[in-house]
Amino acid sequence: MSDRNALSQSFRTVESFIRANLADLTDDHVHETTAPGASDAHWVLGHVVYWRSQLAGMLGGDPLWSADDYPEFRGVEKGDRPESLGRPFAELVKDFDAVTERLGDALDGAPDDPEVLGTASFLALHEAYHAGQLGLFRRLAGLPGAVGQ
Repeated sequence: MSDRNALSQSFRTVESFIRANLADLTDDHVHETTAPGASDAHWVLGHVVYWRSQLAGMLGGDPLWSADDYPEFRGVEKGDRPESLGRPFAELVKDFDAVTERLGDALDGAPDDPEVLGTASFLALHEAYHAGQLGLFRRLAGLPGAVGQ
């Protein structure tokens, strides 16, 4: 299995975890946090979409968002989460679908550049972390676990 194929499989697996954890979350659920100032499901999904989009561009594909679009989802310093997020949650779910297709296409044609593939590998791990967060938010909303059940 090539590095690109392994990365594609990693992103597809994490995608399935994210989709499972998003199922049945509503706007009422997505703003619940584990602590004051902590991230919520709305921000986490926007963050995943932002970095999937940037990675598609790094791999030579067509990013859904430019690096300047929705900077509130780029990343924040601890305790510095913005109060207002510029993209409604329902739109982020649609954006996740669109960016996932673009990322898949970009991974298929990715160059065999170790630096770029190393960044992609890090982002796959980074995304797995956030998929787990979405699972926690799901449980906080009173919904059953969705992965590994």
